[in-house]
Amino acid sequence: MFKNLIRATHPVQYAIAIVAGAALALIFKEDLTPVLTGGTAFTVRSLPVQMALLILFTGFFSIISFALIRVNYLAAENRPIKPAAYLAAVGGLTGGLIFYLIYGSGTLDAGRVDWLFNLGDNAQHYLGWVFYRNDPWTWPIGFSCSLGYPIGTCMCFTDSIPLLAIPFKLISHLLPTTFQYFGLWTLLCFVLQGAFSALILYEVTGRRIPSLIAPMFFCTADVLLFRVFRYTPLTGQWIVLFALYLYFLNKRTERWNRLWPLVHVMAVLIQGYFFVMTFVVHCGTLLERYLINRKWTNAARDLVLGTVVTALVMCFVGFFTASVEMSNAGLGYFKANLNAFFNPLPGWSRFFPPLPLAEGTYAMNVNYLGVGIISLTVIGLVLVVLHNRKSLPQIYRGSWGLLLITLVLVVFALSHVVTFNEHVVFSYNLPEPFLRLWGVFRGTERMLWPVYYLVFVFAIGQTSRISSRKWVGAVLLLAAFSLQMVEVFPQLERFRTEYDDPKGKRTTLRSNFWTDAAGKFDSVVILPLSLDNWARLTEYAADNRMRINYSYYARYSPDLEPAAGKKIQELANGKTLPGEMYIIKSPELFHSVCSVFHGSEHFLGYVDGEWVLAPDYDGEMAGLVNVSITGDIANCDGLSMNEFLSVYDDKLLILAAMDNTSPMGLATDGFSFIRISTAGKEIYGHQSEKRIEFRAKKNDLFEGATLPVDLLVTSAGRLSGEEDAVIQINGRDYSYHRGGLNVVVVDPLSGEVIDTALFTRLPE
Repeated sequence: MFKNLIRATHPVQYAIAIVAGAALALIFKEDLTPVLTGGTAFTVRSLPVQMALLILFTGFFSIISFALIRVNYLAAENRPIKPAAYLAAVGGLTGGLIFYLIYGSGTLDAGRVDWLFNLGDNAQHYLGWVFYRNDPWTWPIGFSCSLGYPIGTCMCFTDSIPLLAIPFKLISHLLPTTFQYFGLWTLLCFVLQGAFSALILYEVTGRRIPSLIAPMFFCTADVLLFRVFRYTPLTGQWIVLFALYLYFLNKRTERWNRLWPLVHVMAVLIQGYFFVMTFVVHCGTLLERYLINRKWTNAARDLVLGTVVTALVMCFVGFFTASVEMSNAGLGYFKANLNAFFNPLPGWSRFFPPLPLAEGTYAMNVNYLGVGIISLTVIGLVLVVLHNRKSLPQIYRGSWGLLLITLVLVVFALSHVVTFNEHVVFSYNLPEPFLRLWGVFRGTERMLWPVYYLVFVFAIGQTSRISSRKWVGAVLLLAAFSLQMVEVFPQLERFRTEYDDPKGKRTTLRSNFWTDAAGKFDSVVILPLSLDNWARLTEYAADNRMRINYSYYARYSPDLEPAAGKKIQELANGKTLPGEMYIIKSPELFHSVCSVFHGSEHFLGYVDGEWVLAPDYDGEMAGLVNVSITGDIANCDGLSMNEFLSVYDDKLLILAAMDNTSPMGLATDGFSFIRISTAGKEIYGHQSEKRIEFRAKKNDLFEGATLPVDLLVTSAGRLSGEEDAVIQINGRDYSYHRGGLNVVVVDPLSGEVIDTALFTRLPE
């Protein structure tokens, strides 16, 4: 049988298999070489060894490629291997390969999490998962009581992908202590994106060549690539393709409509926006099925079943808990423009510049089709008009569901303020309750995604029919894809560099105080509510299994603000709760707290840029680093700058400017500035556009004054490009390292640090 199979093989198939094998060998040589050579990289091997390895890899991949080609030849509806199953498998492999080529394998290490704090909302997604994982099971099952303490929140509002978070929590005891699934999730999304795009094109065209090429377009679509590792749940656009696949299957048979509840449940457990899309596609599917069989009861039953099942799952997971305010501001801001399909982001097209947008529109909305798909769409429209000789209403008369899907989603995406380029075309008013309901999904531009992918289906499907010679359509499709890749290639190179070996940011919480405090407190309370440094504070609480009252969520509970206000009032009255450590986020509250807790046994300090009140903290302060000040020396009276400098005019005053604040006597902001005075007399003063530094030893003489301490002062204003301020007294830093004027007061006789202050608004 094998001999017969070989004899039946056309020489072209051998050639294709060898070329594909050689290409894959070049792609994967760096990954496979260490496996065969005991960890030695391909590039360090000698030339003969490199050639031998390439021949070996080429042979290996050529055999795989040949097998796929022959399976395609053997696949048929009356055989065990069905064409659809084969195309889905190859489409999935294509998607996985595209993921590897663009992003590499660095994000697939489930034990690496540092890179998640670099871009977009990754930190929110990951930390939501960590809190959910560490918390005990509750009802509803997606609820986390430690995040948003004491209110709690559902991890669905941290967009931690409940579809994965819940199963992984079930096996949490089998997982390593540090575990992230977002890299693996994204790879899975590319695989499914490729599989469903191949299935859709095969269902629409009945041809294998466009079905094999389609995943290349769908897995490099701008709407997908822009969301990868920037807003990770929205990488799950394969669920939209799944819904569209069921729509096209419905044209042939209603057998698969039983899967709609599953589609809706998966959509809502990935990200709520997807449910709106799948629901609209489902409605279009039911409309067409009704027009075929005229059984409205069947359509109503399917619609109610899908909606009820989804609502029950949402309730089960926790979407309706924590008194969350679902409707947010932003409707009409995160909207689509009428130019959306033709408007690339800056740097995302070598051929076209970004188009203008109307004032008050979010600039990072992405629905650009790409020059390749735009070209194919034009070809497809010409074929429709000239070849078929039918008007568009005649062509789509049997696809009223498709028209419904397109119309509803386009209207939803454009919002109630319709714009084209920088112009407002028209707007319309709706009742407030309706606008609030619409505002639940304020990122309306995303609703174009099903329509966006329908354009892909039209462009690829129509082009594949351009000639009875199948190779003509294949050549056009490959040419368009090449054009698409040339257009966006600089972005793809950047992604490879950034994610093949992703780099994490160093934590801002470096002092050993935090580790020591984690053993003494069980809650981090941020007052007043602030997102400043939210990721690192939330990470600290998550890693140490502490509760935290505020972080970054997709939707907030209106009860958080009153709860924070109550705690602020309690602190003003000198009341603290056992186990709570307070992060003070405003100078006003700090001065209020300082006046109450000054001189008490409580620790009130400035640690790594955070004001911290740690009641009854009994740690050994001498061994703690990056603890700059205590409540005894922190401008507790809340004096203005002029008052503060006047009170300490007879002391040694050290001033260092940072950031974009205009220091004393400067007409232009952003300068570096240092001033040192004693007994009202300036002994050193300097300003510059560059970083400046002052060093002195104890007992050094300046302008007739003797310094009582070792001193290092650094100022780097905004114009220097560094932005920092350092004031070291006897090797210990007392600066706040914040924008404004950092001030330290020293007793000129004893060298004792008396007071410190930070002034962020200076008098003109």
